[in-house]
Amino acid sequence: MKRRTPPFTLVITALLAVTSLLPLAAHSPKSRSLNSTGIDLYRKGELAAASESFRKAIEADGSNYLAHYNLACTLCLIREKEGPCGEIDATLSVILYHLERSIAISPERRERMVGDADLTCVRSTLKYHLLAGKSFDNPADLREMLVAVRWSVYIADYMMRINPHGSIRFNGDGSFTFEVYDLKLKGSGTYSTGKSKITLTFERGNFKEKILRGAVESSGEITIRGAMGKTIAITNNLEECGA
Repeated sequence: MKRRTPPFTLVITALLAVTSLLPLAAHSPKSRSLNSTGIDLYRKGELAAASESFRKAIEADGSNYLAHYNLACTLCLIREKEGPCGEIDATLSVILYHLERSIAISPERRERMVGDADLTCVRSTLKYHLLAGKSFDNPADLREMLVAVRWSVYIADYMMRINPHGSIRFNGDGSFTFEVYDLKLKGSGTYSTGKSKITLTFERGNFKEKILRGAVESSGEITIRGAMGKTIAITNNLEECGA
């Protein structure tokens, strides 16, 4: 469609948009019909009804990758208007689930996803960038993801989440600034290719150590150890509507 995130563990969670909806390929007649109805409702601006029609199309045929894609796009627009936790579940995890299913069934969806203005709501998530084909083994990709993803702080021991989201910014001299609420660190970063390793050298901040080393796991989690005896885990936790 065209339109217009004692020692304790500090977990930094990534809270890391519809080009025109397309007609379906060979899927069950019922699924095709429901998807077409959803497209008509979307074009009329009846997003809630459109999302329900796309859901029913998926129930009728789970391999309907366009219905998955169309639902993700529509939920993004609902999220922009009503937030993620209204009557319709428009959380990032749900939207990304349907995008992932669409791409898994039909990989060419990836190219359309990257250029789709209606999917703006998920572009600050880590999973979106992984779905777009980015790799932690590529230094340029890693740097791009660290900057693009929005971060929030979750302290597991206290079950406390701190918002607003934070950010990582690279400066012209190769140094970086990492800021999440009152946690402010400044330093330089180096990356080794192929092994998903990242070394962070902090010049100042809330930690007394001068050098902290972190490893990027294949899951997307970045674990940094040695910060005053604590562990910092940067993860792709997309929980939004918990009590």
